Amino acid sequence: GLGDVYKRQVTNGNITYRGDTMTSAWIPIENYIQLKMSSQIKMQGNMLELYFLRNMEKIRLSPEAGRFLQLTHSIGNFIPVPRGFNTGRGGEYAKWDSWDLTLEQIFQWYTDNSDMTDICNHGALECLFTYAKNKESAIQYCEAWLQLFGTWENFVKENYLEAFVDKKGVPKKFFSGHSLENPLPKTLKEYETFFQTVNKCIDPVSYTHLRAHETVLDL
Repeated sequence: GLGDVYKRQVTNGNITYRGDTMTSAWIPIENYIQLKMSSQIKMQGNMLELYFLRNMEKIRLSPEAGRFLQLTHSIGNFIPVPRGFNTGRGGEYAKWDSWDLTLEQIFQWYTDNSDMTDICNHGALECLFTYAKNKESAIQYCEAWLQLFGTWENFVKENYLEAFVDKKGVPKKFFSGHSLENPLPKTLKEYETFFQTVNKCIDPVSYTHLRAHETVLDL
């Protein structure tokens, strides 16, 4: 039908892909602002968003936080994923909508299923899709997608995710102790680490150039 024309998805083989924001901005920014202005505001959700929009000039985001807001809407923060993946991995109140947490579970899945002919360990994706409405189908679509790459190394290469892994090929954590059990920074210092790390991952080239220019300006 005509409606299908306007869906942001594409089908390749047996897999239908949809665009996903790798690391969403609002939940971390909301909590960051709450920490930064805890003595001034006590509100959440839509009310906080409205306050933020009406009082942007009063809220002083750090350079890293501002850069994060810019980069979350850039091409480096988007990826094609199978059906059910986008909404399924967000966790409770979208607190897991951070790409390092997702990569950690995908990395574990490849580790658990190194023999691609016998996919038998679904544990990592069971965790990732804990709060998915259609959990079984989300896991099924995701595993079919991951199998296409054969190995973790190829998954990283084909999806241009090299900036998100360390020299050993292991997913970087956006801040120390980041996990599904500890999904958001608890201090402003942790948030600065989070913003700096994710900024480098999303846009490593631009970030390097930005830092170089700042260094020159500081001299």
